[in-house]
Amino acid sequence: MEAGLRNKYIRGQACIKSVLKHHIVPHTICTAAIPNRKRSTIDMNGEWLSLERDPSGSLVVGEKAHTEQPDLMATNGVVHIVNKVIQPKSVIWIDFAAHVGTFSNFLPSPGVLKHHIVPHTICTAAIPNRKRSTIDMNGEWLSLERDPSGSLVVGDKAHTEQPDLMATNGVVHIVNKVIQPKSAQPTSQILSQSNHTSWLDLVQKANLLDMIDQTPNITMFVPSEESLNEPATKQKLDAMSPETLKDVILYHTATPKVCSCEMENDMVVNSTLPGQRLQINVFNNVSNGPSTLAPGCPRRSLEPPAYLGYV
Repeated sequence: MEAGLRNKYIRGQACIKSVLKHHIVPHTICTAAIPNRKRSTIDMNGEWLSLERDPSGSLVVGEKAHTEQPDLMATNGVVHIVNKVIQPKSVIWIDFAAHVGTFSNFLPSPGVLKHHIVPHTICTAAIPNRKRSTIDMNGEWLSLERDPSGSLVVGDKAHTEQPDLMATNGVVHIVNKVIQPKSAQPTSQILSQSNHTSWLDLVQKANLLDMIDQTPNITMFVPSEESLNEPATKQKLDAMSPETLKDVILYHTATPKVCSCEMENDMVVNSTLPGQRLQINVFNNVSNGPSTLAPGCPRRSLEPPAYLGYV
């Protein structure tokens, strides 16, 4: 077997069992037992495997795999050396690299595409019944588990419809929905998932939900739930009209997007409230307040009670 083909099979160790079993039938078949017309038998997967004789009388197995050394008798059966790998129908080889451009046309952003790719081969058989997690090409966590039927479930309940399709450089699983990473979710969804519901309620009251979800490259500084529910603050916010509250929300939102690793002490950014700017104070002591950090950034925190929100 050529090196490239051998490496392709080795990378899909858990999936390749069906390929190996397709080369084995549970009974002894010698060349002389096969008539000139095509016959079929059942392999160790329970799949059909065709057998026939070519014009020279040699045995031909499956999809034109010709025997080079037939009828090698073993202690428990017979071995035929064939000139190619016999591929079962249950395993489909895909040159993923040749199609990735086509696939990406249907995806909303590179971040979403990368959330569907992990940098190692994972076949269904390699996932235990309990939930496991791996890192995608964005550096974000991606959960993997098996449902009661044994099928692979990826991320937020994306069920595999066609699992373990072996590619030249890995394995492909066809799932029934787009797996959305947190980095590609709208701001309102991030607020909801992170339990910043008080701030989200204020955004909705100010009729700014579409604005925070659709404005590109925003930075939102979100007060903590504790600060928003402090009695005096809550009373003041509850008494505000939607228009006044809108100014408050806009003042907490800046453009363009600023990662925490880009922030410097006394840095000034433009808020989305016309004519207003925000000054950022950076502290090295994380006990001064909570912080949301971008991956790989040095640990720094913003002056409480605000912290870097969501983009």
